[in-house]
Amino acid sequence: MTPRAAAQTTTAGAFYGRSTVLGLALFVYLTAELFPIGALNELAVGLHVAPATAGLLLTAYAIAAGVATLPAVWACRQLDRRRVLTASLVLLALSQVMFGLSPNFTVAAVARGVAAIAHGLVWSQIPVVAARYAPDGMRGRATAAVFAGSSLGLIAGAPIVTGLTHELGWRAAALVLAGAAGATAVLLRASLPATPPPPREIRVRDTSGLGPVLVVCLVTTTLVVGHYVSYTYLTLLIAPAGLGGSLLVVVLAGYGIAGLFGVTFVGRALDTHPRRTALIVATTLTCGVTALGIARPGWVVFVLVVLWGAAAAALPVILQHAVIGTAPDAPDIPSGAYVVSYQLGISGGSALGAALLSQSPAASLPLWSGIALAAGTILIATAPAVFGPRQPSRTHGAPSRDGSRAGSGRC
Repeated sequence: MTPRAAAQTTTAGAFYGRSTVLGLALFVYLTAELFPIGALNELAVGLHVAPATAGLLLTAYAIAAGVATLPAVWACRQLDRRRVLTASLVLLALSQVMFGLSPNFTVAAVARGVAAIAHGLVWSQIPVVAARYAPDGMRGRATAAVFAGSSLGLIAGAPIVTGLTHELGWRAAALVLAGAAGATAVLLRASLPATPPPPREIRVRDTSGLGPVLVVCLVTTTLVVGHYVSYTYLTLLIAPAGLGGSLLVVVLAGYGIAGLFGVTFVGRALDTHPRRTALIVATTLTCGVTALGIARPGWVVFVLVVLWGAAAAALPVILQHAVIGTAPDAPDIPSGAYVVSYQLGISGGSALGAALLSQSPAASLPLWSGIALAAGTILIATAPAVFGPRQPSRTHGAPSRDGSRAGSGRC
């Protein structure tokens, strides 16, 4: 069955059911990826390192994901997507077990690196698979639907893990997350249909989008660096406003709930006004994070964190939508390149934040973030051909050169 035929024969119920399971996979993976954010102090004590060093667990993860993504995507380009995603969740489960049993920082970093090997496959393939089965003209909504899972990871996953860490310890929380990853792997295998890669002639034919892909990757790295300079150390940023301790769970939940609204907004607007939506998201992120550097009252800090959460959750949706649009018939490699640039942004941002934190107070981090975020916003404004609407292509069923209907581009 061709991708186009698959999209046409997928019922609305099946589409939303598959999107839910795919979103659950992102939920679990994001919760695992951001584990150190809510458990920063506990990890520092348990692994006998400084909090700034414990924050580098995000950096190690991002570096491993950045190095492994394109080779992994290339190696798996001819494999069934269902098998690839199921194996990725099994690998995450094993890595979380190793992480929970880590005797020191080095082993903990290696354990997170194991999960990071498949990170690029998960984050590059899940939006593509979801869009593959979406009705025509709803690719933006399909992308947003699965990214709602990552928003729920912020709403529920991060607060739950943080709460488990405070009550049971970070090691027990890691083992619980391992069980969740294993269960998700079973659900993926049971509910997702066989999802073969696109025909080779389509993968070879669609190679004209290198320039736009590079633009999306540059924008991605710039914005994500700005985000993670401060987000890695969110716990330290909000503590002076009296939002630490038990209130940290409330703040993280507020951040995540706002993110769900942000993803919902993007899902409704991307298919009709992609460039305007991208500019709104980037501008909101820039203003929200930068203002956090000068905010003092607890309620103001909380409002800014919520604003930050709404824009940050929407950011991957607009970027993923843009990169899929650069090569709609064969988005695997462009999507993988986007994931690499995202991980470079995470590693660069968290490492830069650690360096800045060693030389200056935490309150200075949002101001540095603002510089990078403003630069990324300007890049979006100056690239209307990349982030704006595109002319309909063969992805909507136009005849290909051989006279047949081309695939939907959702692979």
